[in-house]
Amino acid sequence: MKKLGVEPLRTTGCFCGVPLVAYDHAIGAMAVYSDHERVFDEGHLELLRVLASEASIAIENARLFSEERTKARHLSLLNTISRNAIATLNPDEMLAKITEQLEAGLTYDHIGIGVLDYATREVVIQAEAGKRRGSLGRRISIGAGLIGHVARNGHMAAYRAASPADGALKPLLPDSVAAIALPVFYAEQLHGILYIESSVPVDFSEEEVLLLRTLADLIAGRCTTRFLSRRRRNRRSPTGSPA
Repeated sequence: MKKLGVEPLRTTGCFCGVPLVAYDHAIGAMAVYSDHERVFDEGHLELLRVLASEASIAIENARLFSEERTKARHLSLLNTISRNAIATLNPDEMLAKITEQLEAGLTYDHIGIGVLDYATREVVIQAEAGKRRGSLGRRISIGAGLIGHVARNGHMAAYRAASPADGALKPLLPDSVAAIALPVFYAEQLHGILYIESSVPVDFSEEEVLLLRTLADLIAGRCTTRFLSRRRRNRRSPTGSPA
């Protein structure tokens, strides 16, 4: 252990361990300990290698199976949202139904959709869902917090309470420790924000980000009437992105 530069978990006995490898990358380790000295030999090491190989295959198969189930769940969610959105003529009701479906299909405890008000240069939260609520109708100034930042820059952004660099990207709900917000564009025009917040730490995976981007595109396509009608009511407001 001293040669490896590692602090030992035990001060007596011996250890035998091998890596768990999948696609030439270490994904874990398998090890055995003994309170007695010099118990393990090359035979034990070879046995561990065989067991580790089988375990690596099983772990990788389980991971792939989980990914496929997640993809299937995401596709089902997208199909459900698209079908319900088409069947709903009222744009406000459409946004509410979309957030309800997101709540049923995702594990986050707060989901919201904000619409850009060009007259006041604010994002108005038009729909929300999840176990934690309290942002419906709130207005966020362009540039303020996570949502305002995304509205100003037109790019996805994430917040993690553990990251000091994210201090200015505050989410809406005070007890959120992780959040992500995506712009909703239609015909290269920013119309709104789709955002997710969580009261527990979350690392948004590439698969989840792809799903959220697809949802943002779906919302833009299905809710164009809602966004454009708001724009017509504010004809005197400046056009284009409120950067």
